[in-house]
Amino acid sequence: MKNRVIFLFLTLLIIPAWLSAGMIKGTQLETAQKYADKDESPVIFFDPGSGDAKGYILYADLNDDGENELIIPYRIHKTDEAIEDNADIYRQTLSVDVVSNGKKFRGMLEVDLAYAYSPIVYLTSLKISGNELPKVFLMVNDGVKKKDKKLTLMYSSYDKKDRKREQKIFETDKMPWELILYQFDPATPTITEFDIKYDQSYGKYYIRPLDGPDKSVRVSADSMKKFEEQVKKTRNDIFFEYDE
Repeated sequence: MKNRVIFLFLTLLIIPAWLSAGMIKGTQLETAQKYADKDESPVIFFDPGSGDAKGYILYADLNDDGENELIIPYRIHKTDEAIEDNADIYRQTLSVDVVSNGKKFRGMLEVDLAYAYSPIVYLTSLKISGNELPKVFLMVNDGVKKKDKKLTLMYSSYDKKDRKREQKIFETDKMPWELILYQFDPATPTITEFDIKYDQSYGKYYIRPLDGPDKSVRVSADSMKKFEEQVKKTRNDIFFEYDE
């Protein structure tokens, strides 16, 4: 009798949590499907640090009006006919769409993928600079280099400065967002690219201005020291060195 009471008690605790998790996932999936165009299928995005699945929708206030936009990654399959007609090496496109006030805007970010299976997507939003609007950051493997684990890294925002900028593509091995988007100097927004040789437990990192991966930026010794401490704390199994 005692065991039955304990079992019932645990069941009452577990079932609501399970139902809640299911409802959250179902609600996000249903919402993402509701706003999908006919050729789009929603995909889950992940946290590159923990590897946790975060859901189908990223909620963020992109225009600083106090209301969250819905940021949804979709995969778009290309037909065999279209691929053959265009001599295309890409099998699908990943499109990051935004829903604002019930209206959907397609293709805030887009990247072509060379494979047909569901991509592993990393997505976040962050306000890098105090005088600019929050940015949306996307990381995904485009599949062009099959043996390469490098991720294509892109960003965009509602800010006029970003609309005027030419879209810059960065490449990095998977690392936590807090390291990739670590800011060394508020006056110079940056992205940090990582290049890791896992079989040698060795890696390099490159600090790039958001304006382009082909540029370099000067960093103070104090900022570099704090960053290196955070890198070591996160990945002490890899020896990292700074490169320009």
